[in-house]
Amino acid sequence: AALGAARVAHAFDLPDMKLPDLPDVDDLATSASKHMPSIAALRPDEMSLQSVDDDADSPACSSEVLGMYPSGWPAQLDWGIYWFGPQGQFKKAKSKQQVQLTDPSSWVKRDDGYANATERWNAEFYDPSKNTVIFFHGWSGTSSWFPQRCQRFTTMCGKSLCPRGKGEQGNKEGNEEEGSIDLAEDWLRAGWNVGFFYWDQFADEPCMSDAEQKLWFDRRGNGLRWASYVPVNASTVWRRYLGDQMSVSEMCAAGVKEAMGDFYSGGTVRFVGYSIGAQLAASCAAKLHQEQHVAAPQRMALLQPFFTQKDWSFMGVGIRCGKFTSDPGIEGFVADATVRYVQQLWLRSHVVTEIYSSTEPNAEGPMALANAHLQTHAALAIYSPDWCDATEDPKCVHTATVPLYFLGFGARPPRLVGKPSLAANATAGGASATGGGANASAEYECWVPSAACSDAQLRALVERSA
Repeated sequence: AALGAARVAHAFDLPDMKLPDLPDVDDLATSASKHMPSIAALRPDEMSLQSVDDDADSPACSSEVLGMYPSGWPAQLDWGIYWFGPQGQFKKAKSKQQVQLTDPSSWVKRDDGYANATERWNAEFYDPSKNTVIFFHGWSGTSSWFPQRCQRFTTMCGKSLCPRGKGEQGNKEGNEEEGSIDLAEDWLRAGWNVGFFYWDQFADEPCMSDAEQKLWFDRRGNGLRWASYVPVNASTVWRRYLGDQMSVSEMCAAGVKEAMGDFYSGGTVRFVGYSIGAQLAASCAAKLHQEQHVAAPQRMALLQPFFTQKDWSFMGVGIRCGKFTSDPGIEGFVADATVRYVQQLWLRSHVVTEIYSSTEPNAEGPMALANAHLQTHAALAIYSPDWCDATEDPKCVHTATVPLYFLGFGARPPRLVGKPSLAANATAGGASATGGGANASAEYECWVPSAACSDAQLRALVERSA
């Protein structure tokens, strides 16, 4: 009963939403009891079967692949942070010490049982004293990675998505057979923790906007739908997550706190969100800053940020995801809320945001308005992935921002054409390499946004262009 009451309180009468001055999803809530079915009438697991395309061009869910996930993924729900090591190795994040106000023994950092930092990192691929970057993937219905093919987006970037991956050469070790690149290599060499927040079973929806809504709320109060793929009979069972969190954003904040704990001491935390995952990065960051958590990020990189178009409706009948519906939809809420979060994080917490796109921003429509507002308090860079054929392979173009950003960490920030010697014009903002790549320094000041720019350099760039 208590869970049901909580879900009613966190549901939304969406057309009446107002954006808050301080980003807080709870402040957006209005009572929606009259629009919701009785909680008692809902089944804990609302299931339907969906067959998987037998012709899918993907490797089978081998025992080797399944054995890499003790959680039972993809049949069992597995969400949260995984830490990455060299060549795509990964480990599920272990729960770290969190302070409990009612437990004085938790107020002091406890010994975690490791002899030294090296032993700790080898065991977990995580060290609380290191800088940290966390990546947030987008929609899982892309045919590139999703649970129904036992595939996840990892730090190993394959032939179809990465530069040097289309037969030009192999990875940095010259492995022609794999033809893939380790996107985390330079970050790990520089001493960073590299994490991925997985929500792929929630994102595995036929319609992207259904996945997008889950980032923000459990609209009907009956749990967040997730896809359980059962390899033994190649079927998908839709189930409902009825945990304490009412949205994927809340799950993200909880996951970061659990994975990094209350005694994190690294120099900087950076969130990197791709496509609709950019919304998740912003919303999750806002929640952590509201709670003044030690792992709240100082920087966000939004790669090809995407918002589904406004739902269309007329006289109570609308079109959503290609189907007629009487559902009022959420209109432009997600774009407006993301913009507000980015703005407020900059103005109140000085969180710097960088935006990267591999296509020219839309000239009109909701996407154009959202992108224009995002740029008000962020730095924008447009990539040109020349290894992608925009006509034959638009997916490559859309995804290219991910490898370009991560690989850019190991390179010098791009020079700005027409600028004099950067060393001679170094500013105070470029004097610190905190949070930047190995080549981020005053000598190579950040005039163009790059993963290699330090936090201070990028912040100075945004301030100069404001």
